[in-house]
Amino acid sequence: MAYTGGGLQMFMGYLKQIINCNHVHIPFINNNPMILSEMPKFQLLYQELDSIIQTLSNIHQHHHHHELEKVRNLKKRFRDAAEEAQDTIDLFLSDATVDFTNSGVFLDLMMSQGRPSRIDFCLLVNSQSMMTLDLMTWYPLWILRRIAHVKTQSAAAAAAETSYTRNPLGIKKPSEEIVVGLHHDVEIIRDKLTEDAKQLCVVSIVGMGGVGKTTLANELFNDRFLKYHFHIRAWATVSQSYVRRDLLIQILVSIGAQQGLDQANDSQLREKLHKSLMGRRYLIVIDDVWSIEAWDDLKVFFPHDNTASRILLTSRQNEVALHVKPHGFVYSLPCLTEEESWELLKQKVFHGDECPKWLIEPGRQIAKECHGLPLSVVVMAGVLAKEPMNKDLWEEIACSVSSYIVSDHKGCLDTLALSYHHLPNHLKECFLYLGGFPEDFRFNVTRVIWLWVAEGFIEEAGNQSLEDTGKAYLMDLINRNLVIVTKRDEIGDVKACKLHDLVRELCLQKANEEGLFLKIDSPTSSSQLPEGITYKKRRVFMNKNVNNFHVPHSLTRTMRSLLCYHLDTYLLNPIAHSFVLLRVLDLQECEFGDFPRGLALLVHLRYLAICCSSEFPKSICKLWSLQTLILRTPSYMHLPRNITDLVNLRHLWSNNVLCLPYIEKPMNLHSISMVMLEDGVDNFQKCFPNIKKLALCRAKDVKYHFELLPYLENWKLIGPSLQQDHIVFPPTLKKLSLIGFSLPWSDMSIIQLLPNLEVLRLHSNLFTPGREWDACEQQFRQLKLLKLEWLDIKHWKATSTSFPCLRRLTLRYCEDLEEIPLEIGEIATLELIEIKDCSNSVVESAQRIQQEQNEVGNDELKIIVHRSGVILQFKLAIFSLETLKLMGPFLRWIQISFSTTLEKLRLEGCLLPWSDMSIVQLLPNLNILKLKDNFGYLCVPYIENPMDLHSISKVMFKDGAGNLKNCFPNIKKLVLLPYLENKLMGSGLQWEHIVLPATLKKLSLINCKVPWSYMSIIQFLPNLEVLKLKNGFFTGVRQWDASEQQFRQLKLLKLKHLDIKQWAASSTSFPCLKQLSVSWCKDLEEIPLEIGEIPTLELIKVDGCSKSVVESVKRIQQEQHDVGNYELKITVHGKELSLSLSQHVSSESE
Repeated sequence: MAYTGGGLQMFMGYLKQIINCNHVHIPFINNNPMILSEMPKFQLLYQELDSIIQTLSNIHQHHHHHELEKVRNLKKRFRDAAEEAQDTIDLFLSDATVDFTNSGVFLDLMMSQGRPSRIDFCLLVNSQSMMTLDLMTWYPLWILRRIAHVKTQSAAAAAAETSYTRNPLGIKKPSEEIVVGLHHDVEIIRDKLTEDAKQLCVVSIVGMGGVGKTTLANELFNDRFLKYHFHIRAWATVSQSYVRRDLLIQILVSIGAQQGLDQANDSQLREKLHKSLMGRRYLIVIDDVWSIEAWDDLKVFFPHDNTASRILLTSRQNEVALHVKPHGFVYSLPCLTEEESWELLKQKVFHGDECPKWLIEPGRQIAKECHGLPLSVVVMAGVLAKEPMNKDLWEEIACSVSSYIVSDHKGCLDTLALSYHHLPNHLKECFLYLGGFPEDFRFNVTRVIWLWVAEGFIEEAGNQSLEDTGKAYLMDLINRNLVIVTKRDEIGDVKACKLHDLVRELCLQKANEEGLFLKIDSPTSSSQLPEGITYKKRRVFMNKNVNNFHVPHSLTRTMRSLLCYHLDTYLLNPIAHSFVLLRVLDLQECEFGDFPRGLALLVHLRYLAICCSSEFPKSICKLWSLQTLILRTPSYMHLPRNITDLVNLRHLWSNNVLCLPYIEKPMNLHSISMVMLEDGVDNFQKCFPNIKKLALCRAKDVKYHFELLPYLENWKLIGPSLQQDHIVFPPTLKKLSLIGFSLPWSDMSIIQLLPNLEVLRLHSNLFTPGREWDACEQQFRQLKLLKLEWLDIKHWKATSTSFPCLRRLTLRYCEDLEEIPLEIGEIATLELIEIKDCSNSVVESAQRIQQEQNEVGNDELKIIVHRSGVILQFKLAIFSLETLKLMGPFLRWIQISFSTTLEKLRLEGCLLPWSDMSIVQLLPNLNILKLKDNFGYLCVPYIENPMDLHSISKVMFKDGAGNLKNCFPNIKKLVLLPYLENKLMGSGLQWEHIVLPATLKKLSLINCKVPWSYMSIIQFLPNLEVLKLKNGFFTGVRQWDASEQQFRQLKLLKLKHLDIKQWAASSTSFPCLKQLSVSWCKDLEEIPLEIGEIPTLELIKVDGCSKSVVESVKRIQQEQHDVGNYELKITVHGKELSLSLSQHVSSESE
C-alpha cells in the first residue's frame, strides 16, 4: 500500500474504526441511529476501496516506464475520488454527531455562523453527479459509483503491465557536519576578531546565498580559542522579515537572560541587553542582515565601552557591509575551487572511503557544475547518496546539473529542485510541508512528526509505530542535506531543525505547484483570494498577523488544516466553527483567554495545539478523532473525567502541570508530559497500557506498579521523596530522569539492573545515607549518558566496568564532589567529559584522566569545562546585614549561611529544592520573605516557635505546619500556595476550613473553586479595598447576586477568566468602588446598570468579553451622560470608549 500514501491508509483505518465501533467504545458514535443505519454501506465502501487499493498496488510494483504517466494519472484520479469520499463521510458524521449529542444548541450555533445545513451539504458534495438525492440515502452509493469506473480501469491496467523492479544501493551517511575549504577563512577572521583594538569593531562576511557565510560564522562562533577569548557569545538571525523586538529577545535568550522577556517592552529589552553586555568582552553574531536600515537599527543596542568586543555580521548585500566599513572589516567569502568542491562532494557521499575509479570522472563533472557553491555541492551529495553507484546514472545526473546551476537564485532553486525530484514519493509531501513554517523557524522534531501523522503523510511500516516511521522520514531528509539540524540532545538525537532559506523557497514553489497548502503571510493576501474558484489547497499556514482574515467559501468547505503563528485572538472564535472538516488546528502561538467557542464541532480534529488560561472544557472530549493535544497554559490545569472519551488520543503535552483525575477506562496515550495524579489514579498500567514516554510530577506516596508498563521507555519523575518500596522501575526503560528526590544510594543498585537503560539523569536529589556513591560493584551495562546535576555527593567510586558503554559524562553544579574516579577514563567508549561549575579538584581529576589517556595513545577523549562566573558557595562577613536579595538559578538554598540580623530576604530566579525552609526559623529578626520566579517553592514545615515574619509570598504549608496564628502572629501579607492532598495553588482548599482575618485590605483568589455563597462572608471584611478573582471556577449556579451584599470599603474589583454568566448588583453593593475591571468572562451577559450609579466610580475596563457586555457598558455611559456625569471613563479592548465609537467597538467585539 506504499503508493497510496498515509492519508488513504488513515482513511481506511478511520472507516474500519467506525465499522468496528461495537468493539471499541467511541462516544457519540455508539448507539447513534443515524450512523448505525448506514453501517452496511460503510462496510461495502470499505471492501470496494480495499479492492481498488490492492489492484493499484500491483500496478505500482509491476509497470513499464513508458506507462508511468498513465499510471500516475490513474492514481491521482483515484486519490481525488477518495478525498471527495472522505469529505462526504466526514460531513455526514459531523451532522450526525451534532444532532445526536446536542438538543439543537450547537446546531443553532453553526447556523448562526453561516454553516450549511445537511441539504446544503448534499448540493456541495453532489455538484458533479447526483444533486437531487438526499444525503442520508445516496452518499455511499454515489461514492461507489464514482470509483467503479476507476476500479475497472485499474484492473485493466494491471493486467497489461509487466514486472519491473529497482533496488538501488543506498550509501549510509554520517550525522556530523563536514566542512571543506574554510580553514584559511577561519584563520583570517579569527585574527581580525582578536586584534588588540579596544573599541567595538564589526567584521562582515558577504557573499551570495549558499556560499557558506553562516557555516563560516558558525565555525568561528564555536572556535575553541574564541570561546576562551570572549566572555559572552550570542547568535541572532535577522532575515528579511526583520523585527527588532525578536532580535533583542534572540540575543538575550542566547546569553541566558531570558527571564521576564514576555512582559518587557522594547525599551526595557534594550536596557536589559545593554546592562548584560556592559563591561564584558562579547562576540555577537548577527546572521543574514538584508538592509542598511536593519543594521542602523541594531547598532545602537551594543555598548561601546572599550572591552575589545566584536560583532560578526553576515549578509548577502554588499551595500550593508560597505555601510559599516568605516567601523569594521569586510570579508568577501569566495566560492570553493573545483578541487575543494570535489573534495567536499567525496566527503559527503563516501565519508572517508575511496571513490570508485569509474565514478571519478562523472563525479568531478558534478562537482564542477556546482560552480563552487557549497549548498549545491551538499544538495548533489544528498542526491548521489541515495542512488546506485552506477556510471551511466552519474553521467546522466552530471548532464542535468550543468543545465540547472547558474549564479543567481533561480539557479540555486533549480539545483535544489533536482534533489526534490529524486525524493521518494512518501517523502515529498513531508518535505514540502516544512516550507509552510515561518522563515528561519526552528521546528521541534517531535511536533513536526505529530503533524505529519495527523496530516496522513506517514505510511504504516509493519509493526513500527507511525511516530517511529515519521522519525525515519525526517532522518532521511536530513541525510539528503535538505533539512538542517539545529539542536541535538546529549546522546546525539535530533531535537530541532530548520530549512535553509533557499530550500524553503523551493518548498514554497513546489507546494504551490502541487496545491499542497496556501500560505498567508501578509495582511492583504487573505483578502485578495477570489471567490467563486474551487481551491484544491486544503491546508492554510498563517505566518503574519492578519487583521482582515478572509478565506473564500470554496476553500473553507474543504479546509483540513489551519496553522496560525500570528493571529489576533478575537478572530479565533469564527475560525473554530467555520471549518467543520479540520483535522489540524495549531493555535499555540496565539495567546488568548478561553478556548474558542465551537471547538467541539470539529469532530474530525486529529491535532489540536492551543494556548489559553481558562479551564479545560469538557466538550473538547467529544473530539473522538483527536490524536495529539498540546496545551500551553500559565498555570496548572485540571483535566475532566471524560478525558477518557478521547479514544484515539496518543500524545498529551503541556508546558505546565496537568492534573489527571480518576480514570475508569484505559486510554491509548503513548506520551504524557508533566502530569500530576489525583486521588483514585493508582493502577497506572490499567489506565495507560501503551504509555512510552511519561513525565510524572509530584506523585502521591503510593505504589503505582510502573514495572507493569510494557512499553515505557522514557520516564521523568519530578517531586518529593517516595518510599523506596513504592518505586519499581520497568525493565523497558531507556531514559530515566529523577529530579528533586530524596533517595537511598542503595536504589542505584536497583537502577543498574535495568537492561536497556541508556540515559540516566540525576538532578537536585538528596541521597541517603551519607554523601558517597560506591559504584564499584555496580554495572550499568547499556548506559551511554550519565548526567549528575545539583547533587550533594562528595565521594564517588567506580571502576571501568561500572559503565562499560558510557559515551558522555556530564557534571553540573556538584560543587562538593571531590573528584571523578580515574578509572572512568579507562572506559573504551568514553568520548566526552563535560564539567560546569564544579570544584577545582574535579577539574584537575578530569585533566589527569585526559593526560593518562593521551599517554596510552587515546587522543579522542574530550574534556570541556564551563565556568559561569557565579559564586556557588560563599559566606557573608557583614554580621549586621539587614536586607539580602539573591538572584540566579545557580544558588543553592542548603549552602547559604544567613546573618542572624537579616530582616528582609528575597529569592529571585533561584533553583529551590522540594525541601523545607527550616533554616528560616534560625533568623529571629526576619520579617519579610519573598520568592519570585523560582524553580520550585518552599514548603513551611512544622514550626515550634513563633516567627516575626510580616510578609510571606509563594510558600506552601506542609501537613502539620501548625497554627498560623501561633507561627506568624505579626503577619501582614501572605501569598499562599496550598499543598494539600496533592492539589496546588488553591484547588485543594476546603473553604469551610478557611476563615479570613478582619484586617485584610487586599485579597486575591486565583485558580480556586469557590462557592458563590462565600462572597457573603468576604463582604463583611471591614477593611477590604482590593478584591481580585482570577481563573476561578465558582461552584453552584453561575450567578453572583450581590444585590443584598455590601463591600463597604472596596475600591478595586477585578474579575478575570471567570465562568460567571449572570451578575446582579445595586449601587450600594460597592459604595466606594473606583475601578471595575472585567476581562475574558466570555459567558457574562452584562454588567449591572446600577454599577454606573456609584458616585465614586472612575473607570470600567472591559476586555475579551461578549458583545452584550460591551452593550451594557455603553448603556451605562449613556445613562451617566444623560444625568451630567462625564467623568466616568470606559475602555474596551484597550481603547477608550466614546459614544461615537460605541458601534464600532461593539462590532469589533462581535
